[in-house]
Amino acid sequence: MKSTTKEKDHHRQLLAHCQVRNAAGQISERFVDHSEYSLWRFLLEEKHHLNVLGQQACVWVPEEQHRRNENLFSHTAYRQSVSRVIHQCFDEPNGVTEHRVRYVPTRELDDVAAILEAHFVKQHDYSVLDIEAGAAISTAPAGSWFKERPIAAYCAA
Repeated sequence: MKSTTKEKDHHRQLLAHCQVRNAAGQISERFVDHSEYSLWRFLLEEKHHLNVLGQQACVWVPEEQHRRNENLFSHTAYRQSVSRVIHQCFDEPNGVTEHRVRYVPTRELDDVAAILEAHFVKQHDYSVLDIEAGAAISTAPAGSWFKERPIAAYCAA
């Protein structure tokens, strides 16, 4: 993802960190763009009949920034290796390029990349997958009650 902004933090992304439980009771971890969280949750619960559990706010930063500021980030409730996956594909019949951004725990990156490629290569003429290493960092300090609050509480004013 390229940005033309000159702001210092233009590469950071506010995310909702949560868990999803499927019908078999298996739990997976998800990182979702904060601005898309409500719609995403609605679709998962209403269309796919999955349970979304305990969300927390976090910020995704590129790996370089995480390394540079590791001492600062060590005081947060948690840090986790999370990659940003940018998927673009060209749809020839419609003449448009589709653009998707996903945030994936790095340990699951190979599986998620394979799923994205398998699903969208069948439907589109051209597909590119860019992966950027990074970290998801809690917005709450270590040991804080703040980390237990639902994400909506952070937005209420």
